[in-house]
Amino acid sequence: MDSGGHDFRGLIPKMIKGIAGCENGCPSDAKRLVSRGVKGFELEYIEGGILSARTYLKNGGTLYLKLFPDF
Repeated sequence: MDSGGHDFRGLIPKMIKGIAGCENGCPSDAKRLVSRGVKGFELEYIEGGILSARTYLKNGGTLYLKLFPDF
């Protein structure tokens, strides 16, 4: 897949840090990450500590990435 210049290598560690510790119901750093944003991605905090990232690909498609805390 052509990443289209999107920085997935930078995004994924930030998302992991954002949900780490959410097993106890806390949003950890997830809400702060969403408010700061990551260039090229639309971020959303979903109840329960889930983080979602959406980006648009060069071919017109949409790519969604969701990370869930380890319950």
